[in-house]
Amino acid sequence: MKRIAIITGAGPTLGTGHLQRMALLAHYLQADGNYEVNLVTEALLPDELEDLRHSEVSQTTSLIIRDMRDSDKDEMDRLQKIAPVLALDDAGPGGSLADHRLNLLPSPPGAQNDRDYNPSLFLYGYNFARSLKKLENRQLQRSIDLVIYPGANPSEKTLARYRDLIPSGKSAGFFYNNLFQVTGSQSLPQKLENSFAGILLSSRVLLTYFGISLFEGHAAGCRLGVLDPGDYHNSLTSQIDWSTLYNLGTWQDIDTKKVKTEIGQIIEETENRPSKPGEMYRDIIERCSRVKDIINAIIS
Repeated sequence: MKRIAIITGAGPTLGTGHLQRMALLAHYLQADGNYEVNLVTEALLPDELEDLRHSEVSQTTSLIIRDMRDSDKDEMDRLQKIAPVLALDDAGPGGSLADHRLNLLPSPPGAQNDRDYNPSLFLYGYNFARSLKKLENRQLQRSIDLVIYPGANPSEKTLARYRDLIPSGKSAGFFYNNLFQVTGSQSLPQKLENSFAGILLSSRVLLTYFGISLFEGHAAGCRLGVLDPGDYHNSLTSQIDWSTLYNLGTWQDIDTKKVKTEIGQIIEETENRPSKPGEMYRDIIERCSRVKDIINAIIS
């Protein structure tokens, strides 16, 4: 049995997307039965994946998959002394030295990892996939006009800025930190638990920024209003060619009244088509299978 080490993380600079998609890949590969998967991370993992956690890369590893954005040459050299490295979305000096490279996301203009990314290989998050599976035999109606993802742990100031963008007369809610709260409601936030995908599948429009929530909202069939924190993220958003994506610019130069009007127009233009979780879940599994084929080709 081949041992695969997956190095990943989460935090203020990395976000949660790298950890979530590698948690999904680890779960999928481990369930396949042909691999022993070690998740090398200090980040919080779902309880059912804790058995895969390791503090370091084993010397008996056959392949190292690194998904933490940019690496340096010293780190890559240390890893390659143990096993070949498959670098994911690595635009750092170390990424160009990796044995294998794969871009699952668009790269910043002028980045060293200048290979085109392959949208069909993008991996969604573990929590999204898990909640989709629980819903796969259902069909959901889109009863929420606007759902907002303001980041994992938004400040009250951030939430207030988003509230200012909600069009009058539209139903809206926030989801973050495993909670969901309808705006204007006096009730306490609800625990999302396994209904994370259900929130997206029940929403007509998602307001977010470049990150995994953007891709998961797209998979869930939402129209997407994207308001990025700055030019770096917006340069990545600008490379995505989806007819359902509306690039609203950045917070740095926002015209609140104009953006609020644009969001209202997006909601009005969105058809209220029911969602089909089963089809989405099967697509997620097919994506994992494609990445597994690449891994098999490397270590066979």
